[in-house]
Amino acid sequence: MQDTITVVPEIKMKWRGIFDLGELYKHMKFWLDYQGYGDQDNNFQEEKFAQRMKGESQQIEIRWSAQKNKSDYFAYHLRIGFFILGLKDIEIEKEGKKIKIQRGEVELRIKSNIVTDRSKKWGERKGLGQSIYEKFIIKDRIDDYKIELYAKTYAFHDEIKSFLTMHQY
Repeated sequence: MQDTITVVPEIKMKWRGIFDLGELYKHMKFWLDYQGYGDQDNNFQEEKFAQRMKGESQQIEIRWSAQKNKSDYFAYHLRIGFFILGLKDIEIEKEGKKIKIQRGEVELRIKSNIVTDRSKKWGERKGLGQSIYEKFIIKDRIDDYKIELYAKTYAFHDEIKSFLTMHQY
């Protein structure tokens, strides 16, 4: 039976300003693909995409679920939610060219955990055997994976922050 070990319960980030939503979306997806959370094993899913009009602005909610298989037993799992509020299309001039981008507020939430027994080798027999296996035999590997996933989760968060602050218009 699959279990999860929470590594990062939730990172929140809020940012308000002018940005290119399409580029942000592509940049985040590219980073996940590059890190191995891509579609090759159907490990990436866009669970939700909701777009609502609120007056003259839009609200967008997107939820992603991404998994990277580390072994037959372990996988890293990221849940990403982003909420965009007060989104309006605007036109600016950059280097003599008019470009369409957006203005709004982005709220991002990232959670990460380690999935154990991802291929369900223990099946429904989970119990003392699996507990002993995880607590004594592979404890060091679990600890190493926790450290690695923690670092990757914050690297993703930092990548998004950098993208938003570096792409000032």
